Amino acid sequence: CDTLESSSQGLAQLQDKLESQKQEHANLVAVLENNIDKLETDLAKAGQDALALGEASAKKETESGAQMAMLEREAERLREQLVAAESKAEARITKLESQLGEAEKRANEKTGEIAALKDELDACKDQLNDSELQLRDLAEEYDAK
Repeated sequence: CDTLESSSQGLAQLQDKLESQKQEHANLVAVLENNIDKLETDLAKAGQDALALGEASAKKETESGAQMAMLEREAERLREQLVAAESKAEARITKLESQLGEAEKRANEKTGEIAALKDELDACKDQLNDSELQLRDLAEEYDAK
């Protein structure tokens, strides 16, 4: 029974850890998507600024182009981080799901063992009752003689 209870606690802990990892992944994805959106907005704004200032100054065009390139590189870097984070989170989730399956399997095995032991105990109790009845019958026969 203690083993089953321990397995159940382990199972609950794995489930909690899996939910925590899923939430952490969702939060990370949301943060990265917000950063990408912000960078894309900044990139679009930088493009508009470059068009408006295009005739005014070649120097400003160069600076805006450099800023756009930097923002594009940053957006790409964040996209790559997002992909890597998703991959890592999926691997963690897969691992936790596997551990959860193993824990459930062990819990089921322990449940089977407990049922077998209960059956054996019931058989011993029945045998003890039969022995007590036989002893009572022998005692009655002995008393009758």
